[in-house]
Amino acid sequence: MPHRNRQTGESLSPARALQLLIAMMILVPLVLKGDLLQFTLLPKRLVVQAILFALLILIATHATNGRFRGLPRTVLNLPILTYVLWTAVALLWAGNRIAALGAIGHLLTYAMLFAATIVTLRREDLSRLIEAVCWVGAGVSLIGLGEFWGLDLFQSNGRPSATFGYRNMAAAYLVMAIPLSVGVLLTARSGRAFGIGVIAATLMSIFLVYTRTRGAWAALFAATFVTAGFALVYHPSVGAVLSRSGKKWIAAGLIGFLLLAPWNPRLSTTRSRHLDEGKASLVNALSSANRPGADRGRRAMWSHTVEMISDHPAFGIGPGNWQFAYPPYDGGDMLRVGSAPERPHNDYLWIASETGLIGLALYSWLIIAALLLCLRRIRDPETRLWGLAIGASIVSMLGHAVFSFPKELAETSMLFWMNLALLVVLSRDETSVVSLPKPFWVLSTGLAAGCLFLTIMHLRFDRRLMDALSFQAGNDLRGTLLRSTEALEIGPFDPRAHLLQAKGYQATGQYIRAIDAGKEGLKYHPHSPELLGDLGTNLALSGDLDGAEKAYRRALSLAPYHYQMLNNLGGIAQQRGHLNEAIGLYRQAISRKPDYVDGWSNLGLALIGTNAAAEAVDAIQKAISLAPGEVSFYYDLGEAHSLGAADNPRHLQQALNAYRTFLRRWPIDDDAARHARDRIAALSRLQAER
Repeated sequence: MPHRNRQTGESLSPARALQLLIAMMILVPLVLKGDLLQFTLLPKRLVVQAILFALLILIATHATNGRFRGLPRTVLNLPILTYVLWTAVALLWAGNRIAALGAIGHLLTYAMLFAATIVTLRREDLSRLIEAVCWVGAGVSLIGLGEFWGLDLFQSNGRPSATFGYRNMAAAYLVMAIPLSVGVLLTARSGRAFGIGVIAATLMSIFLVYTRTRGAWAALFAATFVTAGFALVYHPSVGAVLSRSGKKWIAAGLIGFLLLAPWNPRLSTTRSRHLDEGKASLVNALSSANRPGADRGRRAMWSHTVEMISDHPAFGIGPGNWQFAYPPYDGGDMLRVGSAPERPHNDYLWIASETGLIGLALYSWLIIAALLLCLRRIRDPETRLWGLAIGASIVSMLGHAVFSFPKELAETSMLFWMNLALLVVLSRDETSVVSLPKPFWVLSTGLAAGCLFLTIMHLRFDRRLMDALSFQAGNDLRGTLLRSTEALEIGPFDPRAHLLQAKGYQATGQYIRAIDAGKEGLKYHPHSPELLGDLGTNLALSGDLDGAEKAYRRALSLAPYHYQMLNNLGGIAQQRGHLNEAIGLYRQAISRKPDYVDGWSNLGLALIGTNAAAEAVDAIQKAISLAPGEVSFYYDLGEAHSLGAADNPRHLQQALNAYRTFLRRWPIDDDAARHARDRIAALSRLQAER
């Protein structure tokens, strides 16, 4: 009896490790937090890091009593180690160090998860772990199917997305989880496990179709084709492993898929981006790949990223820094007012641009080693079916990474690195182990704690940034200033906080502080058109027209589409008395955005300065048609008509009408109101004299 108690105690630690890993598989896909800007990425990453921290504490506590085996010697160890170390070293030349730390922490988290898993997980526990993936995959798929049919359950930027925040992110998870669910049904030793596998595979496949993510479809199809080829070579009759009842289960799943997959969406929400009309029908989604603009600008970003790589071929521009280095390469292809791409939608180009061709070579080494290890498992009759399932999951991710960014997402990174660990666990009988001293695991625990702390700080920052953006949307610039300042006291995780802080200072007339906030933000994002444009405005308000013009022209060189910069440059020219130059710049601004109210208004004022009455009237009337509630435009219209009042009775009457309309609607008795009354009196006398 004492011996049995001792054995139970010794098996308790691996059992707890398995429970932690199962909890991670279940919680990470489900968790999200609506009061954050990054409402899925950061909460999911936090869950991974918190559970990893607990797992490493467990390992460190029992590192010397034999409850866990040592670290297996595998072909993956060295490529993982060198890839992680090289990415960490790239911090030295990263322009934005805080972004680089975030990217390094993300990679380090999953490398440590790999190490912790291969130390703690036993081969006999593999099925239980993947069954957890099936359960949660089926659950999120039901949520996604509900969204497709009109339910509005969770916050989303693009439905149907369940708990992943955007449909493409849901698809990235599904293409990795579907092959694993097939692995469960192929290796099932009970009707229960088989049913879980079939139900999960069916629901996730339908949800994947509903996401209308063509890159994910192509990736899963290619992975299925490749692994089916290996199955035919090494396991000619997969049907031999299925019972008669199992085949009926699969037939039922296929029928369910064929009945539900072809339907068109009934999305009712107005709180997220809807599916493109060209993708609403399944047939249209399949045929839309060749339509103009179907790549959503990916080809342009890929081309510009290649230019970036050619400028920094060996070392790259530093992890996490693509979005800060990209704008000078864009040439107006993807940058838009208020938005800019954050990644190139291709993990391989992303890795090469940030860590150089050296980093891409190390990552390729890791991938090749993983695929060779997977092939070894497929050749082994005992592990063949799991080898095929895990291989399909990895290949699906690799294919989808050509069009998307699974390496950034917590849920897909978790599955990728867990797949690598599972290959090692399946190979454990063939590998020797190296015993690692307790200090190694203590150090790993410390590193995990550091990664967890960084994510917690980022979460706190992100919540305040979200508040600041909400205050700005509500035109509460004092609240914007307060929350953005609080965010930056936590850390400079996003340069948008500096932009919002500058706008808050500007609203309160603190132009010098606004200039300092803008310059501080440019230290982290030196190529931000928004920060440069806002800096130019604050410099102009403080009287530094030369500095303002320099900032505006720099912003315009990065974003030629930026009509506001042209308008602002026109304002600088007008202040200097260069009216013809100002008129040309205003015309350029409205040529880029024909409904740009400020452009038409400013053009009218500049034309008034050159006594071009008819053109000034036309410009200001256009501004009024675009913004009829802007009372000051009627004053300007009166000024424009006044230019021709002496020679044209029509202009005279129209000027009187405009000034009177202005006075009826203007709420205060100020200089503008008094001047309007004086103009009415003068024009009335002129009219009487006629």
